[in-house]
Amino acid sequence: MAPEKWIPFGDKKFNTSSGRIEFFLTYLQDKGFEPVLEYQEPVEAPWVDRELAKKYPLQLVNRRNFNQVNSSYLHQQYLTEIWDRQVVQLHPRDAEARGIKHEDDVYVYNDRGEVEARAIVTERIMPGIVSLVTGFGVVNEKETASILTP
Repeated sequence: MAPEKWIPFGDKKFNTSSGRIEFFLTYLQDKGFEPVLEYQEPVEAPWVDRELAKKYPLQLVNRRNFNQVNSSYLHQQYLTEIWDRQVVQLHPRDAEARGIKHEDDVYVYNDRGEVEARAIVTERIMPGIVSLVTGFGVVNEKETASILTP
């Protein structure tokens, strides 16, 4: 159980050779890599590729299904009774703009392919974001989120 007021690294102890925050990583340098990591923008972020963002205004985020271990056991009947197919979560504002109602059958698509899913319209996701479950596709390959990701 975490302490009541848990603060990550509040004890200032890090799992590094010096025990401190390290920005220059000698173990990477020793293996022939750049010792200082550099931030790189996501290739398809809307602020990077504005033309693609106009074509596909919603961003896809994959999430875990806690009823399974990735795709393992997905074919088990008792699990398919709980979670029988791929679902896509989207915000009510995004659903309304597309004429989608809660539990409609929809296609989530981009230039890579399309995924069949049941729409879950919920306030629990930000506007502009859609979310598919990782691991589906064992029973129906048209339900795997991996089709849409680079």
